[in-house]
Amino acid sequence: MARRLRSGYTTGACAAAAAKAAALLALRGERPDSVELIFPDGSRHRFAVHRLQGEPGWASASIIKDAGDDPDVTNRAEICATVELNTAPPQPGDVRYENIILAAGKGVGTVTKAGLAVPVGEPAINPVPRKMICAAVVELAGNKALRVTISIPAGKKLAERTLNHRLGIVGGLSILGTTGIVQPVSADAWKATIKASLNVAKEAGLHDIVLSTGRTSEKGVQTVLDLPVEAYAMMGDYLAFSLQEAAGTGFSHIHLAGMWAKILKAAMKIPQTHVRHGELKPEEAALHLASFSISPSLQKQLAKSNTAREMYGILEAEKRADIIHGVCLQAKAYAQSVADSRGLASGSRHYLEKCKWVVSSKRLAHLVADMGLHHIPVSPVTQAFNAMKQALTDSDVALLASGDPLFYGIGRLALQRFPAEQVLFHPALSSMQEAFARFKLYWDDAKLISLHGREATNIPALLLGQQKSFFFTDPRNTPAR
Repeated sequence: MARRLRSGYTTGACAAAAAKAAALLALRGERPDSVELIFPDGSRHRFAVHRLQGEPGWASASIIKDAGDDPDVTNRAEICATVELNTAPPQPGDVRYENIILAAGKGVGTVTKAGLAVPVGEPAINPVPRKMICAAVVELAGNKALRVTISIPAGKKLAERTLNHRLGIVGGLSILGTTGIVQPVSADAWKATIKASLNVAKEAGLHDIVLSTGRTSEKGVQTVLDLPVEAYAMMGDYLAFSLQEAAGTGFSHIHLAGMWAKILKAAMKIPQTHVRHGELKPEEAALHLASFSISPSLQKQLAKSNTAREMYGILEAEKRADIIHGVCLQAKAYAQSVADSRGLASGSRHYLEKCKWVVSSKRLAHLVADMGLHHIPVSPVTQAFNAMKQALTDSDVALLASGDPLFYGIGRLALQRFPAEQVLFHPALSSMQEAFARFKLYWDDAKLISLHGREATNIPALLLGQQKSFFFTDPRNTPAR
């Protein structure tokens, strides 16, 4: 019987626990063997203190990270925090939280590329860990000014086994975590890394993104494509997720690279390519390959194969490169359909085929780049609507918008400029719907607030009396801010 995998703690939670232990010694003279933390969900967790040294006014403590059964490179790493009374101003790269200055020590990276959860030049300590660290010491600090430095002695070496260099995190590891808990073989961790890679590539001004299933396939495609390192994102087995995220991020070209078994699964329209989500059965794969007009003897030979690799060897021996190429084209077609399903609302291509003109931002123009439509820039808006009126004398006109155009969107302006009977709306899922669905919350009682293009003022007043609130943000009004 399979053993249930054990969860563990994030580097952010361990850093917060180390900071609390150091603060207890520096501020109260206490030498605890363990410390208790309150996690973002309100639960309480206790951490054993590995090392503690110092004196009144200064102390350093460490926690040995236990990642449970998650294969994390930081498992068993020593996470350290130094807490000291401070009267000096912040140094470049430091972050101030009220009377606390948070700094990166040895083995903690610095962000050098835009697109991540924290600004360029700051320590690679994500927003939730920052809050947990500061919350752990602020109740002890009172009005005292403190400097809290987080370090990971083996961080720089461990970072070589991560994708940090590609994401623009230099000098060490990231302090990560959103809940304090690491789930074993965490899908959320994989997806967060994929999204971070896509954001970095987009912020770097790239129009191409390369999604690979692993380092071997990535090395292979790098011999064919001459693209910057930021253009390469390892998606692992999250094929459909990565394609949809890449389409939603707005890349004009998505390249797919994978080993034969993964590409064959994509050709068979399997959205998650890990074996635990469905073994590739040779008889089913052979039946799929039969669509390429193969002889009964070859089909029988393929069906007797034990692995996809063996199938590939048989096709090579039979000089059937046409089948291998055909599988790649099928995988491409599936990838295109999955990417389109994220980028365009279901069924919208039917209406787009009736149009000769499309109005959109540069970010969305790639969604219809293969349709041969005349393009009208959406900005400035007044000029765009005037051009739409003129174009309507020739054919129908499509106006592309993200999410639901009638919810804080351009749909309101469209209804002000054109008669309702002349307009047809085809909304896609909005980020609001997706967020509430992901957290499994109903949202008919939620307060919806848009900060997009607005001043983020008096937010506490907006939240008073609300059990649920949803904020639409923009590049200036970010969650980190």
